[in-house]
Amino acid sequence: MKGKDTVFIREENIRYIVGSGQHTNSHIWESNGYLFQAPMTFYTQKGKWDLPPGFEDGNNTRFGRKIGLECMSCHNAYPEFVPGSENKFSLVKNGIDCERCHGPGSFHVKEKSAGILIDTAKYIDYSIVNPSKLPIDLQFDLCQRCHIQGNIVLNEGKSLFDFKPGMKLSEVMNVFMPVYKNNEEQHIMASHAERLKMSKCFLAVSKKEKSKSSEKILHPFKNGLTCITCHNPHVSVQKTDKTIFNAACGNCHQPGKDPLCTEKLEIRRKSNDNCISCHMPQHGASDIPHVSVHDHRIGIHKTVVDEPSKIREFVGIACINNSEASNQVKAQAYINYVEKFGMDKSLLDSALKYVNGESAITLEKNIHQLVQIAFLKGNSLLIANYVERIPNLLGILNKPSLENRDA
Repeated sequence: MKGKDTVFIREENIRYIVGSGQHTNSHIWESNGYLFQAPMTFYTQKGKWDLPPGFEDGNNTRFGRKIGLECMSCHNAYPEFVPGSENKFSLVKNGIDCERCHGPGSFHVKEKSAGILIDTAKYIDYSIVNPSKLPIDLQFDLCQRCHIQGNIVLNEGKSLFDFKPGMKLSEVMNVFMPVYKNNEEQHIMASHAERLKMSKCFLAVSKKEKSKSSEKILHPFKNGLTCITCHNPHVSVQKTDKTIFNAACGNCHQPGKDPLCTEKLEIRRKSNDNCISCHMPQHGASDIPHVSVHDHRIGIHKTVVDEPSKIREFVGIACINNSEASNQVKAQAYINYVEKFGMDKSLLDSALKYVNGESAITLEKNIHQLVQIAFLKGNSLLIANYVERIPNLLGILNKPSLENRDA
Protein backbone atom coordinates (compact mmCIF):
# COMPACT_ATOMS: atom_id res chain seq x y z
CA MET A 1 0.00 0.00 0.00
CA LYS A 2 1.31 3.44 -0.96
CA GLY A 3 -0.70 6.52 -0.10
CA LYS A 4 -3.64 4.27 0.94
CA ASP A 5 -4.07 2.88 -2.56
CA THR A 6 -3.10 -0.44 -4.14
CA VAL A 7 -0.12 -0.36 -6.47
CA PHE A 8 0.04 -3.08 -9.13
CA ILE A 9 3.37 -3.87 -10.74
CA ARG A 10 3.86 -5.94 -13.89
CA GLU A 11 7.24 -6.58 -15.46
CA GLU A 12 7.85 -7.85 -18.99
CA ASN A 13 11.06 -8.17 -20.99
CA ILE A 14 11.04 -6.08 -24.15
CA ARG A 15 11.92 -8.34 -27.07
CA TYR A 16 11.90 -5.83 -29.93
CA ILE A 17 12.09 -2.08 -30.37
CA VAL A 18 10.25 -0.81 -33.46
CA GLY A 19 10.72 2.48 -35.25
CA SER A 20 13.40 4.63 -36.84
CA GLY A 21 13.81 6.67 -33.68
CA GLN A 22 13.24 9.89 -35.61
CA HIS A 23 9.76 10.29 -34.16
CA THR A 24 8.98 7.34 -31.90
CA ASN A 25 10.22 4.04 -30.57
CA SER A 26 7.58 1.44 -29.77
CA HIS A 27 8.13 -1.80 -27.91
CA ILE A 28 7.09 -5.44 -28.29
CA TRP A 29 7.09 -8.22 -25.74
CA GLU A 30 6.90 -11.92 -26.59
CA SER A 31 5.23 -14.94 -25.06
CA ASN A 32 6.09 -18.26 -26.71
CA GLY A 33 6.31 -16.64 -30.15
CA TYR A 34 3.13 -14.58 -29.68
CA LEU A 35 3.88 -10.87 -29.99
CA PHE A 36 2.14 -8.03 -28.14
CA GLN A 37 2.71 -4.30 -28.02
CA ALA A 38 3.85 -2.97 -24.68
CA PRO A 39 1.77 -0.05 -23.40
CA MET A 40 4.61 2.43 -23.70
CA THR A 41 6.16 4.45 -26.49
CA PHE A 42 9.15 6.77 -26.34
CA TYR A 43 8.49 9.94 -28.31
CA THR A 44 11.99 10.89 -29.35
CA GLN A 45 11.31 14.41 -30.62
CA LYS A 46 10.10 15.51 -27.20
CA GLY A 47 12.09 12.95 -25.23
CA LYS A 48 9.10 11.68 -23.29
CA TRP A 49 7.31 8.41 -22.53
CA ASP A 50 3.56 8.08 -23.08
CA LEU A 51 0.94 5.57 -24.15
CA PRO A 52 1.20 4.42 -27.78
CA PRO A 53 -1.12 5.79 -30.47
CA GLY A 54 -4.49 4.04 -30.29
CA PHE A 55 -4.40 3.63 -26.52
CA GLU A 56 -6.22 6.90 -25.94
CA ASP A 57 -9.94 7.61 -25.36
CA GLY A 58 -10.43 4.60 -23.11
CA ASN A 59 -8.92 2.12 -25.58
CA ASN A 60 -6.01 1.14 -23.34
CA THR A 61 -5.46 -2.56 -24.01
CA ARG A 62 -2.58 -2.65 -21.50
CA PHE A 63 -0.29 -5.57 -22.44
CA GLY A 64 -2.88 -7.25 -24.65
CA ARG A 65 -2.65 -5.49 -28.02
CA LYS A 66 -1.73 -8.14 -30.57
CA ILE A 67 1.02 -7.50 -33.11
CA GLY A 68 -0.39 -9.19 -36.18
CA LEU A 69 0.91 -9.69 -39.69
CA GLU A 70 -0.39 -6.32 -40.88
CA CYS A 71 1.73 -4.51 -38.28
CA MET A 72 4.85 -6.59 -38.77
CA SER A 73 4.73 -6.64 -42.58
CA CYS A 74 5.14 -2.85 -42.69
CA HIS A 75 7.48 -2.17 -39.81
CA ASN A 76 9.97 -4.88 -40.73
CA ALA A 77 11.18 -7.32 -43.36
CA TYR A 78 8.67 -10.07 -44.09
CA PRO A 79 8.53 -12.42 -41.09
CA GLU A 80 7.75 -16.12 -40.91
CA PHE A 81 4.18 -16.18 -39.67
CA VAL A 82 2.40 -19.16 -38.11
CA PRO A 83 -0.82 -19.78 -40.12
CA GLY A 84 -3.91 -20.22 -38.00
CA SER A 85 -2.70 -17.73 -35.41
CA GLU A 86 -3.32 -14.01 -35.11
CA ASN A 87 0.04 -12.95 -33.75
CA LYS A 88 2.48 -15.87 -33.59
CA PHE A 89 5.75 -15.74 -35.51
CA SER A 90 8.40 -18.41 -35.97
CA LEU A 91 10.93 -15.83 -37.22
CA VAL A 92 11.08 -12.07 -36.90
CA LYS A 93 13.86 -10.40 -38.86
CA ASN A 94 15.96 -7.58 -37.47
CA GLY A 95 14.96 -4.68 -39.68
CA ILE A 96 14.03 -3.82 -43.26
CA ASP A 97 15.92 -5.86 -45.85
CA CYS A 98 16.78 -5.36 -49.54
CA GLU A 99 13.86 -7.44 -50.76
CA ARG A 100 11.25 -4.97 -49.54
CA CYS A 101 12.29 -2.43 -52.21
CA HIS A 102 14.17 -4.50 -54.77
CA GLY A 103 12.09 -7.68 -54.82
CA PRO A 104 13.24 -11.29 -54.52
CA GLY A 105 16.91 -11.63 -55.41
CA SER A 106 17.16 -15.29 -56.43
CA PHE A 107 16.95 -14.64 -60.20
CA HIS A 108 19.49 -11.79 -59.90
CA VAL A 109 21.91 -14.01 -57.98
CA LYS A 110 21.43 -16.85 -60.47
CA GLU A 111 22.27 -14.62 -63.43
CA LYS A 112 25.33 -13.07 -61.82
CA SER A 113 26.58 -16.47 -60.63
CA ALA A 114 26.28 -17.65 -64.24
CA GLY A 115 28.44 -14.73 -65.38
CA ILE A 116 25.60 -12.78 -67.00
CA LEU A 117 26.69 -9.26 -66.18
CA ILE A 118 25.13 -5.93 -67.17
CA ASP A 119 26.98 -2.63 -67.46
CA THR A 120 24.52 -0.53 -65.42
CA ALA A 121 26.25 2.66 -66.56
CA LYS A 122 24.78 1.97 -70.01
CA TYR A 123 21.82 -0.41 -69.54
CA ILE A 124 19.09 -1.29 -67.08
CA ASP A 125 19.60 -4.61 -65.31
CA TYR A 126 16.16 -6.23 -65.43
CA SER A 127 17.17 -9.17 -63.22
CA ILE A 128 16.41 -7.05 -60.15
CA VAL A 129 14.03 -4.18 -59.48
CA ASN A 130 15.62 -0.75 -59.39
CA PRO A 131 12.85 1.53 -58.07
CA SER A 132 14.25 4.58 -59.86
CA LYS A 133 13.61 2.88 -63.22
CA LEU A 134 9.94 2.20 -62.48
CA PRO A 135 7.16 4.43 -63.86
CA ILE A 136 6.15 7.16 -61.43
CA ASP A 137 2.91 5.48 -60.32
CA LEU A 138 4.71 2.22 -59.54
CA GLN A 139 7.40 4.08 -57.61
CA PHE A 140 4.69 5.56 -55.42
CA ASP A 141 3.00 2.17 -55.03
CA LEU A 142 6.28 0.69 -53.84
CA CYS A 143 6.78 3.36 -51.19
CA GLN A 144 3.11 3.33 -50.25
CA ARG A 145 3.15 -0.38 -49.51
CA CYS A 146 4.31 0.79 -46.08
CA HIS A 147 4.28 4.59 -46.17
CA ILE A 148 0.53 4.83 -46.41
CA GLN A 149 -1.75 4.70 -43.44
CA GLY A 150 -5.35 3.65 -43.33
CA ASN A 151 -7.81 0.80 -43.35
CA ILE A 152 -6.38 -2.04 -45.47
CA VAL A 153 -8.76 -4.41 -47.24
CA LEU A 154 -7.12 -7.22 -49.17
CA ASN A 155 -8.39 -8.37 -52.54
CA GLU A 156 -9.96 -11.83 -52.74
CA GLY A 157 -7.31 -14.53 -52.35
CA LYS A 158 -4.48 -12.10 -51.59
CA SER A 159 -2.29 -11.86 -48.50
CA LEU A 160 0.01 -9.20 -47.08
CA PHE A 161 2.97 -11.16 -48.52
CA ASP A 162 1.78 -10.89 -52.13
CA PHE A 163 2.91 -7.40 -53.09
CA LYS A 164 6.25 -7.26 -54.89
CA PRO A 165 8.13 -4.16 -56.11
CA GLY A 166 6.99 -3.26 -59.63
CA MET A 167 3.38 -4.32 -59.01
CA LYS A 168 0.38 -2.05 -58.64
CA LEU A 169 -0.57 -1.85 -55.00
CA SER A 170 -4.24 -2.16 -55.96
CA GLU A 171 -3.51 -5.68 -57.29
CA VAL A 172 -3.15 -6.80 -53.68
CA MET A 173 -4.83 -4.32 -51.36
CA ASN A 174 -7.09 -1.32 -51.06
CA VAL A 175 -6.41 1.40 -48.51
CA PHE A 176 -9.34 3.43 -47.20
CA MET A 177 -9.37 6.69 -45.29
CA PRO A 178 -12.25 8.60 -43.68
CA VAL A 179 -13.11 11.84 -45.45
CA TYR A 180 -14.00 14.91 -43.39
CA LYS A 181 -15.25 18.34 -44.34
CA ASN A 182 -13.26 21.26 -42.84
CA ASN A 183 -10.22 19.02 -42.47
CA GLU A 184 -8.15 19.98 -45.52
CA GLU A 185 -5.07 21.16 -43.62
CA GLN A 186 -4.81 18.19 -41.25
CA HIS A 187 -2.80 15.15 -42.18
CA ILE A 188 -1.74 11.89 -40.59
CA MET A 189 1.74 10.58 -39.96
CA ALA A 190 2.17 8.31 -42.99
CA SER A 191 0.44 10.43 -45.62
CA HIS A 192 3.55 11.75 -47.35
CA ALA A 193 2.94 10.34 -50.83
CA GLU A 194 -0.78 11.06 -50.73
CA ARG A 195 -0.13 14.69 -49.74
CA LEU A 196 2.65 15.09 -52.32
CA LYS A 197 0.24 14.06 -55.08
CA MET A 198 -2.00 17.00 -54.11
CA SER A 199 0.79 19.48 -54.86
CA LYS A 200 0.76 21.68 -57.95
CA CYS A 201 4.45 20.82 -58.30
CA PHE A 202 3.68 17.12 -58.61
CA LEU A 203 0.72 17.62 -60.95
CA ALA A 204 2.74 19.82 -63.29
CA VAL A 205 5.79 17.55 -63.40
CA SER A 206 3.89 14.26 -63.67
CA LYS A 207 1.93 15.56 -66.66
CA LYS A 208 5.21 15.96 -68.54
CA GLU A 209 6.72 12.67 -67.37
CA LYS A 210 3.74 10.34 -67.88
CA SER A 211 4.18 10.32 -71.64
CA LYS A 212 7.68 8.90 -71.39
CA SER A 213 8.49 5.23 -71.85
CA SER A 214 11.14 3.49 -69.78
CA GLU A 215 12.29 1.34 -72.68
CA LYS A 216 15.93 1.91 -73.70
CA ILE A 217 16.21 5.00 -71.49
CA LEU A 218 18.73 4.60 -68.69
CA HIS A 219 17.16 7.20 -66.38
CA PRO A 220 13.57 7.36 -67.70
CA PHE A 221 11.96 9.31 -64.86
CA LYS A 222 14.85 11.27 -63.38
CA ASN A 223 12.95 14.54 -63.84
CA GLY A 224 9.82 13.22 -62.15
CA LEU A 225 8.75 14.20 -58.65
CA THR A 226 8.61 11.11 -56.45
CA CYS A 227 9.76 10.15 -52.96
CA ILE A 228 13.30 9.42 -54.14
CA THR A 229 13.64 12.86 -55.71
CA CYS A 230 14.46 14.08 -52.20
CA HIS A 231 14.97 10.93 -50.14
CA ASN A 232 17.75 8.40 -50.58
CA PRO A 233 16.24 5.23 -49.04
CA HIS A 234 19.71 4.07 -48.01
CA VAL A 235 20.46 7.21 -45.98
CA SER A 236 18.61 8.34 -42.88
CA VAL A 237 16.86 11.68 -43.28
CA GLN A 238 18.68 12.76 -40.13
CA LYS A 239 21.99 12.31 -41.95
CA THR A 240 20.85 13.88 -45.22
CA ASP A 241 22.34 17.27 -46.04
CA LYS A 242 19.45 19.73 -45.80
CA THR A 243 20.63 21.53 -48.97
CA ILE A 244 19.52 18.46 -50.97
CA PHE A 245 15.87 19.31 -50.35
CA ASN A 246 16.23 22.91 -51.54
CA ALA A 247 18.22 21.69 -54.53
CA ALA A 248 15.26 19.52 -55.55
CA CYS A 249 13.07 22.64 -55.65
CA GLY A 250 15.74 24.40 -57.69
CA ASN A 251 15.56 21.76 -60.41
CA CYS A 252 12.38 23.46 -61.63
CA HIS A 253 12.26 26.85 -59.95
CA GLN A 254 15.24 28.50 -61.60
CA PRO A 255 15.80 32.18 -62.43
CA GLY A 256 14.38 32.93 -65.87
CA LYS A 257 12.72 29.51 -66.11
CA ASP A 258 9.93 29.51 -63.53
CA PRO A 259 8.72 32.18 -61.12
CA LEU A 260 10.83 32.22 -57.99
CA CYS A 261 9.57 32.86 -54.48
CA THR A 262 7.43 35.97 -54.12
CA GLU A 263 7.81 36.18 -50.34
CA LYS A 264 9.26 39.36 -48.84
CA LEU A 265 13.04 39.38 -48.96
CA GLU A 266 13.48 39.89 -45.21
CA ILE A 267 11.36 36.81 -44.46
CA ARG A 268 13.32 34.76 -46.96
CA ARG A 269 16.59 35.87 -45.40
CA LYS A 270 15.33 34.95 -41.96
CA SER A 271 14.86 31.33 -43.09
CA ASN A 272 18.05 31.32 -45.21
CA ASP A 273 15.88 30.90 -48.30
CA ASN A 274 14.73 27.52 -47.02
CA CYS A 275 11.86 26.54 -49.33
CA ILE A 276 10.81 23.66 -47.07
CA SER A 277 10.22 25.80 -43.99
CA CYS A 278 7.40 27.72 -45.69
CA HIS A 279 6.07 25.42 -48.39
CA MET A 280 6.26 22.14 -46.43
CA PRO A 281 5.61 23.36 -42.88
CA GLN A 282 6.24 21.08 -39.94
CA HIS A 283 3.42 20.51 -37.48
CA GLY A 284 1.70 17.79 -35.51
CA ALA A 285 0.12 14.72 -37.10
CA SER A 286 -3.56 14.20 -36.32
CA ASP A 287 -3.13 10.53 -35.37
CA ILE A 288 0.06 10.41 -33.27
CA PRO A 289 0.79 12.63 -30.27
CA HIS A 290 4.07 14.38 -29.44
CA VAL A 291 5.44 14.30 -33.00
CA SER A 292 5.75 16.87 -35.76
CA VAL A 293 6.26 16.05 -39.43
CA HIS A 294 6.61 18.01 -42.65
CA ASP A 295 3.42 18.32 -44.64
CA HIS A 296 4.34 16.97 -48.08
CA ARG A 297 1.60 18.93 -49.84
CA ILE A 298 3.93 21.53 -51.32
CA GLY A 299 2.26 24.91 -51.57
CA ILE A 300 1.23 28.09 -49.80
CA HIS A 301 -0.28 26.93 -46.53
CA LYS A 302 -2.94 28.61 -44.47
CA THR A 303 -2.23 29.43 -40.87
CA VAL A 304 -4.57 29.40 -37.91
CA VAL A 305 -4.91 33.17 -38.35
CA ASP A 306 -6.00 32.80 -41.97
CA GLU A 307 -9.03 30.69 -41.15
CA PRO A 308 -10.76 30.12 -37.82
CA SER A 309 -11.05 26.52 -36.71
CA LYS A 310 -14.19 24.68 -37.78
CA ILE A 311 -15.76 21.49 -36.53
CA ARG A 312 -14.87 18.71 -38.94
CA GLU A 313 -17.77 16.71 -40.37
CA PHE A 314 -17.54 13.04 -41.36
CA VAL A 315 -18.49 12.70 -45.04
CA GLY A 316 -17.69 9.06 -45.77
CA ILE A 317 -14.74 6.88 -46.69
CA ALA A 318 -12.62 6.78 -49.81
CA CYS A 319 -10.14 4.29 -51.25
CA ILE A 320 -6.98 6.31 -51.80
CA ASN A 321 -5.14 3.84 -54.03
CA ASN A 322 -7.91 2.28 -56.14
CA SER A 323 -10.82 4.19 -57.63
CA GLU A 324 -12.35 0.90 -58.84
CA ALA A 325 -12.56 -1.01 -55.56
CA SER A 326 -15.27 -3.69 -55.63
CA ASN A 327 -18.50 -3.49 -53.63
CA GLN A 328 -17.33 -6.31 -51.34
CA VAL A 329 -14.14 -4.41 -50.60
CA LYS A 330 -16.07 -1.21 -49.84
CA ALA A 331 -18.40 -3.09 -47.50
CA GLN A 332 -15.44 -4.65 -45.69
CA ALA A 333 -13.87 -1.21 -45.26
CA TYR A 334 -16.98 0.07 -43.45
CA ILE A 335 -17.05 -3.08 -41.31
CA ASN A 336 -13.39 -2.62 -40.38
CA TYR A 337 -13.99 0.95 -39.26
CA VAL A 338 -16.53 -0.33 -36.74
CA GLU A 339 -14.65 -3.45 -35.61
CA LYS A 340 -11.04 -2.22 -35.67
CA PHE A 341 -11.38 1.49 -35.07
CA GLY A 342 -14.48 1.73 -32.90
CA MET A 343 -16.44 4.06 -35.17
CA ASP A 344 -20.24 4.37 -34.92
CA LYS A 345 -22.20 1.20 -35.73
CA SER A 346 -24.37 3.17 -38.14
CA LEU A 347 -21.54 2.60 -40.65
CA LEU A 348 -22.69 -1.02 -40.83
CA ASP A 349 -25.80 0.21 -42.66
CA SER A 350 -23.45 1.80 -45.19
CA ALA A 351 -21.77 -1.59 -45.60
CA LEU A 352 -25.14 -3.18 -46.34
CA LYS A 353 -25.52 -0.83 -49.32
CA TYR A 354 -22.75 -2.79 -51.03
CA VAL A 355 -23.58 -6.40 -50.06
CA ASN A 356 -26.83 -8.27 -49.63
CA GLY A 357 -28.06 -11.79 -49.05
CA GLU A 358 -31.37 -11.61 -50.87
CA SER A 359 -30.71 -14.61 -53.09
CA ALA A 360 -28.86 -17.85 -52.40
CA ILE A 361 -26.11 -16.75 -54.80
CA THR A 362 -25.53 -13.32 -53.21
CA LEU A 363 -25.77 -14.81 -49.71
CA GLU A 364 -23.02 -17.31 -50.42
CA LYS A 365 -20.90 -14.68 -52.18
CA ASN A 366 -21.21 -12.14 -49.34
CA ILE A 367 -21.42 -14.53 -46.38
CA HIS A 368 -18.24 -13.24 -44.68
CA GLN A 369 -19.40 -9.64 -44.64
CA LEU A 370 -23.03 -10.44 -43.77
CA VAL A 371 -22.14 -12.61 -40.77
CA GLN A 372 -19.67 -10.00 -39.55
CA ILE A 373 -22.27 -7.22 -39.83
CA ALA A 374 -24.90 -9.27 -38.02
CA PHE A 375 -22.40 -10.20 -35.28
CA LEU A 376 -21.37 -6.57 -34.74
CA LYS A 377 -25.05 -5.60 -34.54
CA GLY A 378 -25.66 -8.38 -32.01
CA ASN A 379 -28.24 -10.07 -34.25
CA SER A 380 -27.67 -13.78 -33.61
CA LEU A 381 -31.05 -14.75 -35.09
CA LEU A 382 -29.98 -13.33 -38.44
CA ILE A 383 -26.77 -15.37 -38.34
CA ALA A 384 -28.83 -18.49 -37.62
CA ASN A 385 -30.99 -17.64 -40.62
CA TYR A 386 -27.90 -17.41 -42.85
CA VAL A 387 -26.72 -20.82 -41.60
CA GLU A 388 -30.08 -22.42 -42.38
CA ARG A 389 -30.11 -20.98 -45.89
CA ILE A 390 -26.65 -22.38 -46.74
CA PRO A 391 -26.80 -26.13 -46.04
CA ASN A 392 -23.14 -26.71 -46.91
CA LEU A 393 -21.75 -23.75 -44.96
CA LEU A 394 -18.91 -25.70 -43.31
CA GLY A 395 -18.00 -27.08 -46.72
CA ILE A 396 -17.61 -23.51 -47.99
CA LEU A 397 -15.85 -21.95 -45.01
CA ASN A 398 -12.91 -24.34 -44.88
CA LYS A 399 -10.09 -22.50 -46.60
CA PRO A 400 -7.04 -21.88 -44.38
CA SER A 401 -5.46 -18.47 -44.98
CA LEU A 402 -3.02 -16.09 -43.36
CA GLU A 403 -5.96 -13.84 -42.48
CA ASN A 404 -7.99 -16.71 -40.89
CA ARG A 405 -10.95 -15.32 -42.79
CA ASP A 406 -13.10 -18.46 -42.66
CA ALA A 407 -12.26 -19.07 -39.00
